[in-house]
Amino acid sequence: MNYTAEAPAVWEPAFADAEDCLLSADQCVVRGQHYFVVHTRPVGERPFVELKPTDHPLAVEQRTGISPERVREIASALLHAGDGEPR
Repeated sequence: MNYTAEAPAVWEPAFADAEDCLLSADQCVVRGQHYFVVHTRPVGERPFVELKPTDHPLAVEQRTGISPERVREIASALLHAGDGEPR
């Protein structure tokens, strides 16, 4: 019995020839904005995600850790996005 899908629900056959779309056995990219990756680790193990080392603040925080204060700052910005307050 197989419970997998051939592609994420957002995939459309018309995307097959688009340059910013990709559908393979391991990944799916939709319009260069939405990324899906097949999870192939044993059940119960967390996925392993490795970011390219850059100086972007989120990449640095992923490598070195993030303070609870910074988490609150990010959460607040996301929760209040679009309400007229500066981020």
